[in-house]
Amino acid sequence: MVIPQHALALAARGDRTDAERVLGEARDAWNATEEIPEPAWMRSYGIAHATHDEARARLRLGQGHLALPVAETSLAARSQARPRGFALAVIVFAALQDRDPKRACTAARDLLTIASSGDSQRLAPQVTAVLRALMPYRRLPETQDIFDTARAAGLMR
Repeated sequence: MVIPQHALALAARGDRTDAERVLGEARDAWNATEEIPEPAWMRSYGIAHATHDEARARLRLGQGHLALPVAETSLAARSQARPRGFALAVIVFAALQDRDPKRACTAARDLLTIASSGDSQRLAPQVTAVLRALMPYRRLPETQDIFDTARAAGLMR
């Protein structure tokens, strides 16, 4: 089993203790020296995927402050538009969980840019979820700009 995905499943189940333990195992595997054999799951699972799943697990555990830097690591490791869009959505949710709507809006703006390019319809549910999450902050000028941009780009669902 891929360890970060296992941690994500544990977090989704609400098993905080085991999720934290498994996240630690994944982090240890990534930080291990070359003297220690690499786990089989690492051969087909890059740092972008591992950090993305770790950030999602931390979100499920209510740890937005810990999810943010991990999600930003995932974003930095991604070059294609669609995976960057998924990473940006995680950053939005983590920033909101960390009570930082301005940071969330910055990531949301980048997500809208990618989503409006038409590269992937798979980002549409992410955009919808991000806009829904931003609703409580809709009176902020930054957030109003996000909604205006989404509306103009035809991304409001």
